[in-house]
Amino acid sequence: MDRTEYRQNSLETWNQLAPTWDELRDEIGTPVAPVRDRMLELLDPEEGETMLDIACGAGELTELVAPRVGRVICTDFAEGMLSAARRRGEERGLSNVEYRQMDAENMDLDDASVDGATCRFGYMLMSDPVTALRETGRVLRDGGRVVFAVWGEAVRNPWALVPASVLLERGHLPPPDPDGPGIFALGDRGRLESTLDAAGLDPSDIEDVEIQHQIADEEALWNRVSTTMGPLAKAISEQPEDEQGAIRAAIAERAEQFRGDDGYHLAGAVWVVRAT
Repeated sequence: MDRTEYRQNSLETWNQLAPTWDELRDEIGTPVAPVRDRMLELLDPEEGETMLDIACGAGELTELVAPRVGRVICTDFAEGMLSAARRRGEERGLSNVEYRQMDAENMDLDDASVDGATCRFGYMLMSDPVTALRETGRVLRDGGRVVFAVWGEAVRNPWALVPASVLLERGHLPPPDPDGPGIFALGDRGRLESTLDAAGLDPSDIEDVEIQHQIADEEALWNRVSTTMGPLAKAISEQPEDEQGAIRAAIAERAEQFRGDDGYHLAGAVWVVRAT
């Protein structure tokens, strides 16, 4: 894998999807609320601390942490995402937040400059998670902690596996690189632990948190996949209209096993980690 090309494609993807993530932030965030809540519990932010939010997206974690600490540095490598977070923070009058476009693998921050860091669903998508986690460790003060979430194994995440498998089979996604980044790159607990070890971080908690995506109908399922799901949504947008229709039909057929009287119930599994 060409990591430079991957990083550029990833940046384009998240800038392209930023307006939709901003508009649908609550809808996107609802299924993973248990992950957010457990992350906040493990972080346990305290008055006067400086916190770093890595891959902030539309800024939800920053908004929840800021009232409890002295300062938050809110970062994302996609300017579109950071702009959404900044606007929302300004609307809420968060005066103790600094918004900075920043690459998690090479952060423009001093050594030992923050008390804690968060990263929700970011590290597994970075071109080099070990480097990113090592950088996080570099900026933590003695006794500081990082709390992050990554998706578990593919088989436990049909919400993503169903559409991804369709796109893979139809030739619109490359075969997954077992050593490269991706939504399930840190899904195996052994690999997650070895990545932490290589980055020099000591995990005190690695918890399995289950979530549930409840989606009303086929149209809502298609909208979720085609407008919010990162590289999957970008791959779909690049196809002609007739092929998009075929992809939609194939996803609906494969998701039928998860459909009940009140819509689709697509499970997910997440590793929530606290490390020092």
